[in-house]
Amino acid sequence: MPPMRCVIWNTLDLRENFKDITIIYGARTVADLVYKPELEEWSNRPDVRLVTTVDPGGETPDWKGEIGFVPTVLEKIAPSSQNTVAIVCGPPIMIKLTFPVLEKLGFTDEIFILPLKIV
Repeated sequence: MPPMRCVIWNTLDLRENFKDITIIYGARTVADLVYKPELEEWSNRPDVRLVTTVDPGGETPDWKGEIGFVPTVLEKIAPSSQNTVAIVCGPPIMIKLTFPVLEKLGFTDEIFILPLKIV
């Protein structure tokens, strides 16, 4: 999420230039989710669709988000690819598994990667 945060804030600041904003944010566990106050703010906005997901086993009893890996959740919510840009950030395996789903959904020309190096 840290590399994506500035992209999200810029799209929200320039809201008149964007029709739909869908954010799919995955983490291993609920405790790994960052920027929780901002996530809450974004989820309360009527002009943003925020979907949070944690890996199976990473949920807590009070978790209300999705459970599953980002590619699976992406396919489930199936955002429109028409006149749309996809920006993907995460570990290489997540990016590798997300690309076929984006292609299946019709995202072919406008996919950008923000590589994330796990140390």
